[in-house]
Amino acid sequence: MAFPLKNKSALFGLGLFGVLLALAFSVPYFSAYDSFKAHLENQNLPPSWNRPDGLPQPFFFGTDELGRDLFSRTFYGARLSLMVGLFASLIDLAVGSLFGALAAFFKGSLEELILRLCDVLHALPSFLVFIWLLLWLGPGFSTVILALTLTGWINTARITRAAAERILQADFILAAYAMGARRRRIIFKHLFPHLWGTMTAAMAMAVPSAIFSETFLSFLGLGLPPPAASLGVLLNDALDAFRYYPHRLLFPALVLFLVLLSLHLIGDALSQAFHPKEKLFAKAP
Repeated sequence: MAFPLKNKSALFGLGLFGVLLALAFSVPYFSAYDSFKAHLENQNLPPSWNRPDGLPQPFFFGTDELGRDLFSRTFYGARLSLMVGLFASLIDLAVGSLFGALAAFFKGSLEELILRLCDVLHALPSFLVFIWLLLWLGPGFSTVILALTLTGWINTARITRAAAERILQADFILAAYAMGARRRRIIFKHLFPHLWGTMTAAMAMAVPSAIFSETFLSFLGLGLPPPAASLGVLLNDALDAFRYYPHRLLFPALVLFLVLLSLHLIGDALSQAFHPKEKLFAKAP
């Protein structure tokens, strides 16, 4: 099924995400200011559209305590947060859809093993797991990805299993069995192609969750180490100065809000398009 082009919220979310993605991957490269270069003579300047004397361009988002340009740093942080969210969601999609499909296709002990594994991992406090991984592996991009994916695939697996069980009861699957099709052909030629919609919607909803989790951990000082500057790191750096320099917190928070909003609109539209009669991702009352 194609993207729901008639859904105005979906189109708005897709357009907004496209603009943010373009800014995240272009501003750090084309900005006149390096994201990490300090200008101590320009500490904590407010946002301005006027070019300071002797400098190539205005500080659109102001500067931080080291005089670094917040415009380039904010979109550099957005790019880093998006990369973490996309990588983590792709791993969640691969692992969760595989386990969910296997649990639906192979009944019995394998299904029970996968379900019990999901229950055990879901019961683990994710925050404590991340601290343990941080102490064991050290801070870094790979540690953050591993922490987010260790339990992040569980919801994808459960969603995929529920959808796969419905597909396996369809007439074309029964016809394939009657014609003597092998299990491998049924899984890869019939099951997974019909799971694509569910998997796409699940991933679209997993990306903002992964971005928010990374931002929260970085905000607490447990995420990406310096000199990395994700949105969570920028928010953490700006917290102490919020009373006197609110622009340092405002712009990273605004970009984070717009990123999460666009992804939620896209994910909700995909969920309604592929599952119009059921709220697959709705929270329990």
